[in-house]
Amino acid sequence: PTESTILTLLAHGSCAHQNKAQPFWNTMRRLKPQLFIFNGDIMYGDCKSSECPELDRAWQDLFSHSSFASARREIAITGVLDDHDYGENDCHAANPHKALAKDLFLSRFGVPAADERRRHGGLYTASAHG
Repeated sequence: PTESTILTLLAHGSCAHQNKAQPFWNTMRRLKPQLFIFNGDIMYGDCKSSECPELDRAWQDLFSHSSFASARREIAITGVLDDHDYGENDCHAANPHKALAKDLFLSRFGVPAADERRRHGGLYTASAHG
């Protein structure tokens, strides 16, 4: 949503496993929130090797999931990453996949090159609306 938009209906959630049914998106589409915010575990891309192709595959699977794809066409969606999004269950600050996970998130959500999240650690950001 643009900064001039007064947000009156937000939704949030987590744990949208890319390989499982996601009927909650149908509910979201009916509710028509102006913004959906993922609170982490957007998908489950737990790494099995240092290259971690599982993260990219998990994002691909989520974005091609018919329920999620339909919702994205109608609802603005953003979020933050949690352990599984970073490639490990209950991972810590020294996680070697942290930069890859951030880059994949920014790429998948089409975050512009000039966005502040591309210049600092983490995905935190703030915006004012209305």
